[in-house]
Amino acid sequence: MKNRGVWLLLIVMIIFASILIGFFLGRNTGRAEIRISRLPQATSATGATQPPDKVNINTAGVEELQKLPGIGAVLAQRIVDYRSENGPFETVTELTMVSGIGVEKLNQILDYITV
Repeated sequence: MKNRGVWLLLIVMIIFASILIGFFLGRNTGRAEIRISRLPQATSATGATQPPDKVNINTAGVEELQKLPGIGAVLAQRIVDYRSENGPFETVTELTMVSGIGVEKLNQILDYITV
């Protein structure tokens, strides 16, 4: 009777250990970041779709900045005002100094802007 209990405990421990090993081996330990962005498409006079040109944040006006994903009239005006008060942007990451533009918003428009 005692041997039966030992064998049962051993089997349960083996099953538990197998589950733990499978769990840890199956985990994705890589921390690769996946970015999926959908480019807005502009339509030419012929009706063909074309990828948009990059917007220069140092020369673009409010209307052009509003074409960027997630940038509305208020945020576009803040960009223009910041540029007027502080001079041209040296890098695109400096755009985070504008109130309302954080890292997430910058990542959203990063593929569409230049200095």
